[in-house]
Formats: sequence, structure tokens, C-alpha cells
Amino acid sequence: MIQPAQIHQNFIETRLVFGEGWCVSHSAMHIEYSRFLRVKNANNTDKAALYRRIRERPGVTSKYVSGREYFFGVGICPRERLYSNIPGIDKPVSRLVLGTMWMNTGNLDATFAALDAFHDAGGNCFDTAHGYGGGDSERAVGQWIHSRNVRDEVVILGKGAHHSRDRKRVTPFDIQSDLHDSLARFQVDHIDLYLLHRDDPSKPVGPIVETLNAEKEAGRIHAFGGSNWSVERLQEANDYAAAHGLTPFVASSPQFSLAVQQVPPWIDCISLSGPAGEAARAWCRQNSVTLFVWSSLAGGFFSGRFRRDNLDTLTEPYDQLAIKVYCCEENFQRQDRAQELAACKGVTVPHIALAYVYNQPEGIHALSGARTPDEVRVNVEATEIELTAAEIAYLDLKR
Repeated sequence: MIQPAQIHQNFIETRLVFGEGWCVSHSAMHIEYSRFLRVKNANNTDKAALYRRIRERPGVTSKYVSGREYFFGVGICPRERLYSNIPGIDKPVSRLVLGTMWMNTGNLDATFAALDAFHDAGGNCFDTAHGYGGGDSERAVGQWIHSRNVRDEVVILGKGAHHSRDRKRVTPFDIQSDLHDSLARFQVDHIDLYLLHRDDPSKPVGPIVETLNAEKEAGRIHAFGGSNWSVERLQEANDYAAAHGLTPFVASSPQFSLAVQQVPPWIDCISLSGPAGEAARAWCRQNSVTLFVWSSLAGGFFSGRFRRDNLDTLTEPYDQLAIKVYCCEENFQRQDRAQELAACKGVTVPHIALAYVYNQPEGIHALSGARTPDEVRVNVEATEIELTAAEIAYLDLKR
């Protein structure tokens, strides 16, 4: 029998998914306790006893997928807190999403270590893009997928049709060209969720929606949406789909974090942070458009590097960008409150900042580009933290 005192020292790696609204993801501790169990060095007797208790629960069945045992039945942890269901995708999608922009084939050891840690912790959704690393990020992720034989388990979130230095590229030709490039780099026959990386409001939505539906019909994508699309354009696209009997956009990927952007970091970016984004977030919730938000930790603003008294010492390009975008007094007040709440809960400021995103009523998927197993661990731990409505309002400077 695993005792509570052993929980934080000895984690058994299990991946237990309970259907019909309930699940245990990264661990088995939800069976008897109310936190994640991701225990690594338990002996075989403890592990066998744990699995036996699971199998003996009334109504629990199990099946194997790619060598991993999945349990279905009645559990303790609300399933929607850890995974969501996206129309068109035939597997649960983890609400914690690993960003892959930094990954490349020249550093496969670090790339594989981060991907392994995330996958072993129960994460199955990977944020990728045609433009990341000139395509080398997709090649690296594809190599990992095939080396681990996990294509049936993972959800590839791909993006294409990003603007170039010379022109906007949200056209049927560019969508199809980027998609075929990405399939070749991943060495797969489909991408689970395909997002247009940018929008071009000067273009009519009809040909765009028609192209995405054609690719879905061909089986090369299973679901689609837009990154940095306004809700007005999403509405326009979905109105066109409804009028023509086509599949609508089911996902949107704007920026969202506890810190509110002062200015967009790059051209044609959309943020739904803060009070100004509340109506757009509500529209997505009401119209069943799932949010996959980027920069959920505000470009490192909550890392501890950025303080009111040291900004003139930070000279790296990405630090300068974060200063321009996030370093204002209101955000420092949010940082102060996150630090206060973190101290009360015995966690870190990044834990609270990511938990803030994870606890939104929209069921947001949080994208975070963890680079090491330790950073993955922090992100996973943040999914365990429940914030009350009062705590969220306090972080939001509403009380």
C-alpha cells in the first residue's frame, strides 16, 4: 500500500484516463488522494497493487494503446480539467501543450528529453509550426514520434500560412504548400489540428474555408482553426461554413496570460488577455471554439528575471521584447499578487501564472515552451493548482 508520506518521493509513472467526464492523467494518486501521482521509483509490488486496485473498481475497464494501459470508468479527478475533446480528433487532447519552437535536429538529446518528460507526464499535444526553425523543429518532433512509436497517442497541433517578409500568405496555394511541407517533415499522413498561423482580413474567407475543408476531406488534417484570428473573422468563417454545409473552425490560438500586453510583440498578433479580451473569450466559449493560447507565461515575465529596479540591465533581444510588451506597473502589481499567492500555497510564481490560465472558465489549453524536464515538471505541477474565483479576481486586480 502506498502511504501519503511516500507520495512526493516515490512516483509510479502511470497514465490513467477515465472516460465519461473523469480521468487521472499523470499519475494514479487521484484514486485515493486529491493530487496528481506521477511517482517514479516504486517497486513492482507497489505498482502491481496499485493497478489491481484500479482494475477492481466497479465499472473500470482497460485497454492497451501503443503498449500503455489506459483505464476507463469512474474516477475522482474531473476529466475536463486535464483533457478536452475537439470535434474531428478521435483522442483526448491534453490541456497542457508543449511548445516546440526551440527544438531542432542539431540538439536531439535536449529535444527528446523534453518531449519524453512531457509525454511521460501525460501530455500528448505538441504545438508546432511550418516556420519554426525553418522546418527543422518539425523534423525533430517527427523523429521523436517515430522513434517512440507514439503517433496514435499524440496530437500534432500544426500551423501554416504565416506571413513572409514580402507578403501575406493566407491563400489556398500557401495553405496547401505549407501543409504538404509539414507532412513530409513529420513523416506522417495527417496533422490532427491545423491552424492558420496568421490572418489576412483583406482576403474573403470563402476560399480559405473551402481549402481547409478539402484538406480535411482528403484526410490530411482532422480539425482546423486560426491562430491570431479575431473573433469577428472567426464568426465570418463559421457563418460561411454553416451557409455552405461545411465544417467550421473549431479552435483559436490567440495570446492569453495573467500579464496584459501593452503592445503586440509582432505584427498581426491577437491577444485576449485582460478585461479587453473578456468578450472575445466568452464568444469562443459560447460558440464551442476551443482556445489554445500562446505565451501563457508572458514571455518569461513571471520567471523572476523582470523587476521594477533591473530593467535597464536586461539587454538580450527577447528580454527587451518582454520589457516592451509586458513591463508596466499594472503587470508588476499582478506579479506582486502572484508572488503573494504563491507564498501562501507553497509554490512558485510561474506555477501561479500558469494556473491562472488553466483555471479560466473557457477550458483554455495553455501553450508553454518548456526546454528541460524540470521546466516540464513545473508546468505539469501547475495543472494541479486550483484557484478560486476570488483568487483569480485578485490576480486580475479586480479586488
